[in-house]
Amino acid sequence: SLGNATVVDVGGGVGSMSLDLAKVFPDLSFVVEDLPVHIKEAKTVWDTAIPGALDSGRVQLTIHDFLTAQPVKDAAVYMLRNIL
Repeated sequence: SLGNATVVDVGGGVGSMSLDLAKVFPDLSFVVEDLPVHIKEAKTVWDTAIPGALDSGRVQLTIHDFLTAQPVKDAAVYMLRNIL
């Protein structure tokens, strides 16, 4: 149990893994990081699957190249999956 923790989905695409976790663990917050093309598409995915998650701040969609320094510090989990 992580409680009210933050999970950073590094190179997360539209955030499908985070989306699945968000449905099961309502106390977690998520930062989905990826390149602009994926983040643009992610907004529609999240607005459809969990309305209000973006507006409430529970989920943040962030443009970020995982080959650069990680901007989110002190998250409970940094998830890297299928990024290479």
